[in-house]
Amino acid sequence: MSSSHRWLLILLLGILLLVLPFAVHSALTNWRTSPYRLAITGQIELAATPEPTPTAVPAPREPSAPVTHLRRGFVVVDLAHFNMVSPSQFQALSAQLAARGVALRFWTNPTPMASVDKTNLAGLPDQSDQLAPQLRDAIALIVVSPLFLWKDAEIAVVERFVADGGRLLLISDPDIPEVPDRFLRDLNRLAERFGVVFHDDYLYDLSHNDHNFTHVYQGQFHDRAAKLQGKTIVFYGVRSLSGPIVSQVRTGDTVQSSLRSGLSGFTTVAIAGLAANRSTGRVLAMGDFDVLTEPYVSRYDNRLMLEFVADFLAAAQREQELVDFPAYLGARVGLTFGGDLPLDAPFLAQVSQLQQMMQTSGRTLELLNPHNVLLTATVTFSPSTATPPSQAALDSAPLNDLIYVASYEVAERETNLLSEMGIRLAEITPTPISTSTPTASATPTPNVTPNSVAPGTSSPGSPATSEAEGLAFLPTSEATPTPSPTPGEELTPTATPTPAATRVLEASFSPPLLLDETILILRRQLPGEKQVTAVLGSDLAALEAALDRLLTRNFVDCVSHPDVLICPFRFEEGAVAPERLPSAPPTSGEATEQPTETPTVEKTPAAPLGSKGDILVVDDDRTATADEAREADLYLRTLEEMGYAPVLWYTKSDGDPGVQDLVGYRWVIWSRGVYRGEPAQTKTLTALALYLERGGHLTISGRTPVLGGSNRPASVIADVVLTNELPPLVVGLSSSTITLSPDLPPAVPLGDQWGSDAKVAMRRGPNSADADAPVLVALESSDASEGEVRRVIILGMALNWLSDADSAQLVRNMASWMLER
Repeated sequence: MSSSHRWLLILLLGILLLVLPFAVHSALTNWRTSPYRLAITGQIELAATPEPTPTAVPAPREPSAPVTHLRRGFVVVDLAHFNMVSPSQFQALSAQLAARGVALRFWTNPTPMASVDKTNLAGLPDQSDQLAPQLRDAIALIVVSPLFLWKDAEIAVVERFVADGGRLLLISDPDIPEVPDRFLRDLNRLAERFGVVFHDDYLYDLSHNDHNFTHVYQGQFHDRAAKLQGKTIVFYGVRSLSGPIVSQVRTGDTVQSSLRSGLSGFTTVAIAGLAANRSTGRVLAMGDFDVLTEPYVSRYDNRLMLEFVADFLAAAQREQELVDFPAYLGARVGLTFGGDLPLDAPFLAQVSQLQQMMQTSGRTLELLNPHNVLLTATVTFSPSTATPPSQAALDSAPLNDLIYVASYEVAERETNLLSEMGIRLAEITPTPISTSTPTASATPTPNVTPNSVAPGTSSPGSPATSEAEGLAFLPTSEATPTPSPTPGEELTPTATPTPAATRVLEASFSPPLLLDETILILRRQLPGEKQVTAVLGSDLAALEAALDRLLTRNFVDCVSHPDVLICPFRFEEGAVAPERLPSAPPTSGEATEQPTETPTVEKTPAAPLGSKGDILVVDDDRTATADEAREADLYLRTLEEMGYAPVLWYTKSDGDPGVQDLVGYRWVIWSRGVYRGEPAQTKTLTALALYLERGGHLTISGRTPVLGGSNRPASVIADVVLTNELPPLVVGLSSSTITLSPDLPPAVPLGDQWGSDAKVAMRRGPNSADADAPVLVALESSDASEGEVRRVIILGMALNWLSDADSAQLVRNMASWMLER
């Protein structure tokens, strides 16, 4: 081979070695054919991060704390849909909001990310029940590129929130980690409800950019962002928006879209909202998140964009209505009770909770004497005067607002709150039906007219016949026929007993409301930027339930009217005995009525018996020690063997159940067993009484029973004797006299006065202290009008003092008697 050929071969091999790697790389990576996707590793890449602004400027000075007497609401950030952003990225925005008196709150999902199927867009359960409390005190919500779909119920919560004055910030960033188009689909499901569409593109500028063709300058500023005109704002990976929106920021003419070719001047920030869901102007949409974070926020004039966003969020004004209690109240609030109502322990506990509730929002609550001048100044009428106060009195009231708690009668007497709301107290009495009864007549000879018939007879169609036939279809108090007149007697109308009057509230905006079953919460604006919130009910139980509603802000089942909430009062809400509130004292010159029998609150239909299950076993273990056997376990074991599925409740961990927890079970067993026990709370006794009023069946057992015990000291039971008063309860027990273990602790003797309807199925034996005292008492009563049968069993000792066989047999007997249909 010649030297020339050798050099030519070497040259070709050198060219091949240079070109071959490039060709292989291009073939494997499809160079110049793949769309732009910014590679993100979860940390800032130096190649993708712009250089710092050449001339360093001093860091922003820390703003002064805002001067405000009340804490403002929160801005909630959604992280519950596994948005691929971290709390640290919100530091710059958090500082701006703090300068405006607003704090950030992050709504997270407790589910570990590793346990979530990220391939299933609908993999998360509905979280609307968790979202609603998050937004209760919020002024704005931020949603950035969610990983999982928003459910319809969650979106509905957001729509109500925005309609109520809340603000919504929606951000879809194309360079968020994971799969960008997936985030877009998820966010558009929420954004489209407010007229916003995020496009699946990215914007780029090949001729004028900030060191990266996806770092594009914004060129046009409109509407609320017009003050940014002439400033240098750069977005770092941004997508375009469209829809019925109001553009705030647009790109320059040289910016292009990876998807929307042939267009320019793309909208990247917009104000949105729809009139259909009352969200117009309350939604801000952005195509870039980086511009709000460090280090991008410090570049050029980007901090002004951050301030623009913070201003939008902080400017939210929630429409404060009664359901937003206490948000509409001022910094200092007074609380007073009408009618010289003495405060018992439950009410004092509620006042304490109200004070804590106010303190968390920067308010103070002061308990006032009803005769304080504030009552005269704010409620418009005082108990001692019948004339409205002067404007000077209103202006001199030291507090902003007042919470006034009273019965309807007291509120009507002390104030004009009800009348000015178009509400008055009334009674509805059914018209009595007259019947004809014979009375002796002074003239024995009846008057006979041409159309009359002989005395003592009647003809078809005569008045006597028609009336008698008609009365046969009417309910009467006694099943006796209407007497016919006899000679010497004439028919004299005698009215039936007058039906009981029903107390109602007559309102100009609703049908009559049953007074005993209605709670009213009113708000009235007063001169001098003061207002009064009135909490009204028929009795103590209703008022306590109304205060509970304020504390929990539970108005789901209430009917709203401007400045009025009409809420049902049911027994499951009651926590105190339904005693009637004292009436306000009469004004001078008014006759004092004689005391009448205290009316009781009528029963309200609640959860049907059995709707929650057959049996609730309450293990009253508040005073139990670790070594004491649990009587409740014996009930559970035996009932489960019978095929029942009783529910267990522990008072030590769960507290005493309220009537709302009891109603719905056919049989409630309150077990103390060998526990020492302690006096039952009034709330507990009331709950048990109301449960029985609803037709419930109740068993009380233990050596210190929650009710039914006497005032005698505890004494030892050595033996028990069965009786024949109620055989179904003692059938199958081992002996008519059962001897107990000699080392048992003393038990409180049951009372002796049970009434004629009580059956004593077991008594203390002759070897026991307090011999012959009742041990097992059964009571039964029925309500013929409602078909309800109430049954109670009280066992004055621990069930597990009997042998295993006898105790199991006794539980089976109880179940058969209690649950028989």
